[in-house]
Amino acid sequence: MDARKDSDLAKVSHLFAGAYILKKDIPAYKEMTRRHTTEFEAAVAADETGDGFIYQMFYYELANHEYGYTGDCEDTLAALGYTWEEVQSDSRLRHGFEKAARQIVDREG
Repeated sequence: MDARKDSDLAKVSHLFAGAYILKKDIPAYKEMTRRHTTEFEAAVAADETGDGFIYQMFYYELANHEYGYTGDCEDTLAALGYTWEEVQSDSRLRHGFEKAARQIVDREG
C-alpha cells in the first residue's frame, strides 16, 4: 500500500460485524448508543401494561426474525437483550410478548 492509503486506514476503526467508523467519531457514536439505551429503557419502563411500546418492540422483532415461520423467539430475545426468564418474570413483558406472538401467528395462519 502507498503511504496515503495507510494514512487513511489509520483514521478508521472496526466496530463489529463489518461496521467501520472514523476514529474521530467514536465519542459521538458512544454517546448516541448510550442515549438510545436510555430512551429504550425509559420507554419499556413507561409501558405499565405491556400493550404499548413493549408490545410494539416484540411485534417488530418477532416479525423481523420470522417468528411466524420458525416459532423460535431466541433471536428476538437476543436482539432486545432479554432472556426468556426475564420476559416470563415480568408481567408487562410477558403480556406484550404473548400478544405480539399471538398476533403474528394469527396473521401467518
